[in-house]
Amino acid sequence: MVTVDVRNLGVRLAERVYPRASRTELAGLQQGALHVRLRDPPVAGAASEAFVDVVADSLGVVQRMIRIESGASSRSNVVHVKGANASAVTYLNRTGARR
Repeated sequence: MVTVDVRNLGVRLAERVYPRASRTELAGLQQGALHVRLRDPPVAGAASEAFVDVVADSLGVVQRMIRIESGASSRSNVVHVKGANASAVTYLNRTGARR
């Protein structure tokens, strides 16, 4: 199960990013973190932009509602998603999302 912390009108969750994957998708979870595969390389912020985009699309919020709180330049991130709720993250956990 993804560790979800409800705070400040949104949720805070841990994610693990895999850049240069064959496709962009939510790839399940391990050790309490949601795994996100990204086609984009980790160059000049391309992977970070793609990461924010896929999370926003998956949770049904606009991109400006997502803030990477820690790990912006690493594979392990903690993000705060304003306007999302814990049930939306739980739904993603069960179904996954692919783009």
